[in-house]
Amino acid sequence: MKVIRSFNNNAVLVKDNDLTEWIVIGSGIGFNKKINDEIDEEKIERRFIAESHSAKTNEGVETLLQMDPKILELSSQITVVVEEKLGIQFENNNYLILADHISFLIERAMSNIEMTNTSIRWEVKKLFPKEYEAAKIAMGIITAKFKIELPRGEDVFLTYHFVNAQLNEGKLQETLKMSKIVHNILEIIQIKYQILLNQESFHYDRFVSHLRFFVLRHLDNEPVGINSLDSGLLEMMRLKYADAYKTVEKIAYFLNKTEGWELSQDERLYLCLHIWRVTNKKEDEQTGV
Repeated sequence: MKVIRSFNNNAVLVKDNDLTEWIVIGSGIGFNKKINDEIDEEKIERRFIAESHSAKTNEGVETLLQMDPKILELSSQITVVVEEKLGIQFENNNYLILADHISFLIERAMSNIEMTNTSIRWEVKKLFPKEYEAAKIAMGIITAKFKIELPRGEDVFLTYHFVNAQLNEGKLQETLKMSKIVHNILEIIQIKYQILLNQESFHYDRFVSHLRFFVLRHLDNEPVGINSLDSGLLEMMRLKYADAYKTVEKIAYFLNKTEGWELSQDERLYLCLHIWRVTNKKEDEQTGV
């Protein structure tokens, strides 16, 4: 690939052997490069086709060229680490969105502006543990590079970006909706019991995992094994765990009004059992929490 134009040390416009023009980025890839110089292709971290009839692609390239070279280098560094950790590949559009977000994130941090809703952090951490861990690593890289303190909850936004990198747009919207529904269910429980759930407990982990698959089944309209258990079990739960059962009724009412879902007896029973466990202090003590 030969240089047509060098934008900065980390981004150059090049032409390959088929005369196709690309914008390539990588640390030091444009350093001291002049027109017709060969680039070191091993330094390429991301490439974008420069000629396209797609307005979306052209807009992305314009965004790329206007971005601070330090942000591009940082974004490339983060995507390399995250791709290896999660076993994924960032599409160019996802990369551009992430780079733009990082640029805005740093700008907010320097202006002490916090925009993130931190109330859903724990649900996100439990729902997407690998992506959340990757987000924490990314925040560490940003902090080390720019010597700034990032706003609380930015790990949530970055987690969603890494989830997004693995999903199509429709699946992302489903994921965001799932997170919101799980958060609302947990809020109903905490309000009913007037407590803060122990987010580090074994039963909390199991419950959030159960809620994740419970919600996804409904969002994907999958069969839920309607009323396969003995109906007498649900009546026993209603009598033995009255508060948990009443909470399930509140959750069922909420989901029916907001999502149009009808919960089966089986779903109510399992929710009742999980709610009793997650709100029972003795159970937490027995698991060492």
